[in-house]
This record gives sequence, structure tokens and C-alpha cells, in this order.
Amino acid sequence: MYSNIQINEQENIDNPNLPLDLRKKLLLDLDNSNKFFFIYKIILSRFSNWIKKDLGERKALKILEIGSGSAGLARELMTYFKGKIDIDYHIMDLDPEILNWAKENRAKEGFKITTHVSGNTHLKQFPDAEFDIILSLHTVHHIHPMSEVQSFFQDVKLKSKYGFFIVDFERKRLNFISFYIGNFIGNFSEMLWVDGKRSLRRSYSRQEFFNILKNSAAWKIKFKSYFWNPYIIISAVKN
Repeated sequence: MYSNIQINEQENIDNPNLPLDLRKKLLLDLDNSNKFFFIYKIILSRFSNWIKKDLGERKALKILEIGSGSAGLARELMTYFKGKIDIDYHIMDLDPEILNWAKENRAKEGFKITTHVSGNTHLKQFPDAEFDIILSLHTVHHIHPMSEVQSFFQDVKLKSKYGFFIVDFERKRLNFISFYIGNFIGNFSEMLWVDGKRSLRRSYSRQEFFNILKNSAAWKIKFKSYFWNPYIIISAVKN
């Protein structure tokens, strides 16, 4: 179940053998890179338009973010929707210490989030349709083999009441070129640079995602990818 089999080498950011403070630093570096390259801005734009067009007007949403890391996406979303939508935000990750650290950081900014340790049951720990929306960023490429990705999406569809919004790397030829250029411009740490290359090697293609989701008859699924940007966005709502 979501075996998280590591292909190539394990990413530093997920290595439990690294000191906790170093892992926190890497997560903050990743958060800063998402801001530097406008990843959060792109996600917020797509996410807000998706809600308006496909979910309609919502006064409240219960959201689960899978693989939340430093909860930077939680900060960005709750800041953006403050005073517009009442968000009950939940995050899920493997490490309880990282989860508590992320929760405390958001609390300092005035945001309340609920934490869930992924454990062995992952999404199966929740009742069906427990969350209005399920999100993830930088998560799916950690899941191998492909059969486990299929299991992941099956659970996502069961546990989300209205829809899901998945953002991850898309495997394509231009990825490494744009990644090398971006890292040179951003001058990020060597460990994060290494992690990025490993992430790209683990990523899935648009066609692979399409093959997994093409028979989702009860769902309206959209794929959005970019020429230079290495990301793919998969958004879905129930028909």
C-alpha cells in the first residue's frame, strides 16, 4: 500500500537518518524555491479558478493535503482565501515531528491546521468522502511502482467528496534543461539540487497519469502541463 519504493537514491528531504534540523532546513529551502519560481502563485491561480468554475461558490471547505512537508502550501492557500472561504485544513505526512513543527509554524501566523500521521494505512484511515477536497504537491513521484499510484488515486477518489487537485513533476525531455537553468538562477543548496534531480527521475509522464485515470467515469478530470515548467496539474470533480 503506497509502498514508497525508492528508485535511484532516496531524497535527502525524506531521509529519516538525517538530523531533524537539517531536514527542516531542506523543507524550508523547498518552500523558498516554490516561492522563488512562482510555483505557489501558479497553483493558487489554477486552484482558485478550478473552485469557481467546477465547484461553484463555497463558503466552507474541508481540505486534506497529502505529503505536506513544511505546510507552505497550507500557508499560501489559507492566506489567499482568508475572509473568502472558511477552510478546515488538514495535513498528512509520514513524520510526526515534521507535522508538529509545520503545525506550530502555521499557528504562529494565526492559522489552525489538523495533523495526521500517514502510517501504514494512509488514506484508508479516513471514512469515505471525509474531505471536500484532497490536495498534494511533490508527492506522487515518491510512490512506486505504478500499481501503487493507481491504488493512491483510488483512495483519493473515495475520500474526497467533491474533487482532488494533484500537482507533481511531469516526466519529459525538457525537465532537466529547465531544472538546471532554474537552479543556476536560484542558487539553491547542493542537497536540494540533488533532491530535485532524483525527483525528476522518479516522475511520471502525462500519458501514465492519463492511463491510470482514463476509466474514472464518475469524475471530470483535467490535465494541465507546461512547456518549460516541469509540473503537471491534475484537477478532478465528481460528475
